Amino acid sequence: MHIVITGDQGRLGGKLAAILAPDHTITGVDLPDWNLADPASVDRLAALAPDLVIHCAAWTDVDGCARDPEAAYRANGLGTQNVALACQASGAAMLYVSTNEV
Repeated sequence: MHIVITGDQGRLGGKLAAILAPDHTITGVDLPDWNLADPASVDRLAALAPDLVIHCAAWTDVDGCARDPEAAYRANGLGTQNVALACQASGAAMLYVSTNEV
C-alpha cells in the first residue's frame, strides 16, 4: 500500500513512518518542502496517487496559535481541508489525527 504521511518530520508522523515502512511504501510530506495551506498542494498531493493519507501535520504550539489565530487557521484548518480535497481527487482514504492542541 502507498501511504502518504503528512508531518512526517514530527513525533507522531515520524514514528508512524518508521512502524509502517517495512510493510508499505511511505511518502512523507512536511515543511519546508510542503505547505499544505497552499491551494497548489491539493494537486501536488493528489499526484502522488496514495492509497491512504495519514494526516499528522499541524501547528501544535498552543500559545503560538492563541497569539496568531489566522496562522493557526491556515495551518490547521486550510491545510487539513487541502489534504481532504487531495484525497477526494485521488480516491485515497484519509486518516486525520488531531489533539486538543490543534
